[in-house]
Amino acid sequence: MASRIGREIEISPVELASQIAKKVEINLASGTPDPNVMPIREIKEVYNEIIDEYGSKVFFYPGAGGQEELVKEIEENYLSLLDLPRNGKVVITSGAQHAMELLAKFFLENDTIAVENPTFIETFTPLKLRSNVVLPIDVDSKGINVEELETLLKIVKIKLLYVIPNCHNPAGVTLCEDRRKRLVELAE
Repeated sequence: MASRIGREIEISPVELASQIAKKVEINLASGTPDPNVMPIREIKEVYNEIIDEYGSKVFFYPGAGGQEELVKEIEENYLSLLDLPRNGKVVITSGAQHAMELLAKFFLENDTIAVENPTFIETFTPLKLRSNVVLPIDVDSKGINVEELETLLKIVKIKLLYVIPNCHNPAGVTLCEDRRKRLVELAE
């Protein structure tokens, strides 16, 4: 039975990207950087400074909401910069997929979610488990197509829009300033 189940399990998109990475020089899909450009000396220096300051504490997982010191820094500096309330509700995630896993819990089966097309492939799994309505919006050299989004907003209520504004994975584009502003206008 285990072998039958094993044959039916599809390969993970991340594993597939990893296998492809072994065959090509630069692979942006797997998030694996070129080892030749890694600042190893600088990383060692910073790592040693952190260990000197925090000791063995750096080797343990933080609490569920993120490391207290980091949460405090975000609340004190970043939220005030953006003029957002400091209400003790900052949550640190371990990446986009973890954030989506948490967000997906707030959606109902028929809630509409929009994502860029293409988008970070691992984002879809937690979203698909919660909502059966995931709409793709095309990405071009300037980022997400806001005109396409505007058209969709006229016919459907979108509860979440997942956008990768900087260093888009896998498209490699950065959302232009005009489209960023338009997204904010549409959100209001």
